[in-house]
Amino acid sequence: LGKTRLLDEVAAIAARRGVAVVRGDAGGDDAPPPHAPWPEVLHQLAALASGDVRVRRALARLEGRVAPPERLAPSAFEAERHRRELGADVAAAVVAAARTRPLVLLVDDLHEAGRGALLLLEAVAAAVAAAPVLLVVTRRPGDPRLAQHGQPVFDAPDRRGERIVLSPWGADETAAVVAAVLARPAPPRLVEVIAGAGAGGGNPLFVLGFARLVRAHADVDLLDGFPVGVRVPDSLRALQRQQLQALPGAVREVLAAAAILGARVDLETVAAVAERPTAAVRAAFAAAASAGLVAVDAERAAFRHSLGREAASADLGAAEARALHGRAARVLAAAADDAT
Repeated sequence: LGKTRLLDEVAAIAARRGVAVVRGDAGGDDAPPPHAPWPEVLHQLAALASGDVRVRRALARLEGRVAPPERLAPSAFEAERHRRELGADVAAAVVAAARTRPLVLLVDDLHEAGRGALLLLEAVAAAVAAAPVLLVVTRRPGDPRLAQHGQPVFDAPDRRGERIVLSPWGADETAAVVAAVLARPAPPRLVEVIAGAGAGGGNPLFVLGFARLVRAHADVDLLDGFPVGVRVPDSLRALQRQQLQALPGAVREVLAAAAILGARVDLETVAAVAERPTAAVRAAFAAAASAGLVAVDAERAAFRHSLGREAASADLGAAEARALHGRAARVLAAAADDAT
């Protein structure tokens, strides 16, 4: 179980119990908006509690429609006051949305968040202690960005809750997952290869992805299951590229359009940017989901890992990338005009 899969399972359990789920990702984009993931979170909260003034005020302040101190060089006191007011507004918005129905708030890839977003998380964590809110955040241990913002800021949620450490999979866990993917006992040689695959060994996403590649492209009965014809990737990045290249060209083209738009995308928007029928886009995402690269529901899809999104756009030529960016800008601008 990896950190993103853990959030997927929490979200599924909450949905089955009728609990509202709001989810944000602090990373996954080349240039995430300031204070990410909180703009994404607040837009979802606004849909849950559209009439609540606290949600609207927090979103307006976060998006800059409520100005910070007017002076070009505000004093440290003014800057701190603005930060505290923003934190109070965001925290109040979360609590207000939870008054309509219990809420699960999921934040992924906290290690990629900026200091401003982390300070907002600290305010939210304090405010929801007495509210019907379950706050679950994930981060990668040992990431160098921890030192940049200060370990105490990252540890704020731990002081109010419980930490779950997800350890790398060993040979037994790897064998169990490979057996489930292949629907047969896991060949010991194949388990040895996957478990010892350089930087990817023990990573749940790597194990699952490589096992799926073997299932699709190798005869596991040969050489005690050694994946003949399937190169063993030396990293998760290499695996994501290998998984992508195994998909049909039409699927890769749709994923490239999605990668231009972001880590989480609306299927109708992808269809417009890719200039494909929505049904074809849904089929492409279904194929990518079977390969483990994306998660998809009725209206939206998300890359399961930022490296998958990176791989989806890595082979675009300069002209093709410019064309996709141009179409994406026009589609998003038209959607914004329709919303106003």
